[in-house]
Parts: sequence; C-alpha cells; structure tokens
Amino acid sequence: MKKFILYISFCLLSVGAFAQFDNKITAQFSIGGSVLTGPAGFTDYFDAGMSFDGGLQYNFNRNFSLVGLVKYATLWSAEYYEDYLIVAGLDNLGISLAPKYKFRAGKKLQPYVLGGVSLNYITYSIAVPDLDFSDSETFPTALGYIGAAGLEYGLSNNLSLFTQVGTNGVLFDDGALGYDNLSTIFVQFGLNLNLFKSKSL
Repeated sequence: MKKFILYISFCLLSVGAFAQFDNKITAQFSIGGSVLTGPAGFTDYFDAGMSFDGGLQYNFNRNFSLVGLVKYATLWSAEYYEDYLIVAGLDNLGISLAPKYKFRAGKKLQPYVLGGVSLNYITYSIAVPDLDFSDSETFPTALGYIGAAGLEYGLSNNLSLFTQVGTNGVLFDDGALGYDNLSTIFVQFGLNLNLFKSKSL
C-alpha cells in the first residue's frame, strides 16, 4: 500500500512539474500589405506596398508578452504626369518594442492586441527616366508608434499561425523637412515558432 501511495505521489509531482514548463521565447515572422494614409503630399504618389516583420517575443506568462521586432515597409509608385513617367519609392526600416496581451490563453484560437514604440529610418527617392533625373532624401531618425489587433491559431505546442491588422506611425519633430507625420495601415500574415521552454518552480 505504501508503495502504491508513493507511486501515485510521484506521478502527481511529475505531472505538476511538467505543467510548469512554459514557452518563454518565441520567434515571429510576418509578411503583408501596407497602405499609406498620410501625409497628404505622399498619398498623391503612393497607394500601397509591402511590409515584412521579424523578431522575438518574451512570454512572461501565457497572456502577456514583450515583443521586439525589426520592421521593413516599402512603398512605390509609377505614374505619368504631363506625359512624363515618375517613379518614386519610400522605405521605412524600424525597430519596435511592444507589449502584447493574448485573450483565451491556452485555446486554439487566441485573439490579441499589442501596442508600443518604434525607432524609424526612412529614405525617399524619385526619378523621371525621360529627363534623366533622380533624387533621394534621407529623413532624420524618428520615433513612432505601432498598434495592432490579431488572431493566432495554434497548430501545435511549438508552431502557430496568425493574422493581424494595425497601424504604424512616424512622428517627425515639428514637421521635419516640411512633412507631417507619416502613417500607414497594414494587414499581415505570419507564424510564431517557440524556440525553447523554461521551467519555473
């Protein structure tokens, strides 16, 4: 009888210890479309583009994480003006840090929200091939913000897919270079990969 009780106690302790292994570090990758919503002078040229994200998130628990991302968005345009083709491009390379909160932790479908700050490096170029003209401009590094809402679907304990919609903003200091704040809306699809688990007793 004592052996049986010891055996049951050992099993319960083992299950309890196993349950305390949590996914602490998660790699995140995503790709999607981006639409420029401001400033007005740029929306005349740019309609849409692509965005790419990659980074890591540290999971404090199943609900709350801190996400660090490297974000790259590129917008382009090729339009005629008075019979001249104007080709323009805008690239934004940013680093973001954003708290993330998941609802329905542990379920297959988990809605989430995130929001935080970013540091942005923006370049802009324009060319008129028929006139053999080209010019480019680099904006001062600027602070910005990111906010998004999404839905994550767990495929396994280590892999999940997600889709999200959100906004990126770049806050130019007092209208630097004569431009108002830059803002975009993005829709992305991506995956999360759990790298390793940690045990907290």
